[in-house]
Amino acid sequence: VGQGIVDDPFVASARDHLDWDTVMWGSDFPHPRCTYPDSLKVIDEKLGFLGPELVEKVTITNAARFYGIDVPQEMLQAAE
Repeated sequence: VGQGIVDDPFVASARDHLDWDTVMWGSDFPHPRCTYPDSLKVIDEKLGFLGPELVEKVTITNAARFYGIDVPQEMLQAAE
């Protein structure tokens, strides 16, 4: 089961209670509450405290695993 977040202000306080292998970030585009065009800024502000490895997991690899998508290693390195 996956857990989704967009710009949840409480995610930092829930850090020790979440299974970061199941959390997936989403922009909620194209809905009115979406983070576009400031998605990278929102990721940095809301998830930056996790460090680069967990941010990659929450923004890329967890969703790829959930949906069965192979993400080439060079794309992950490009995201840094």
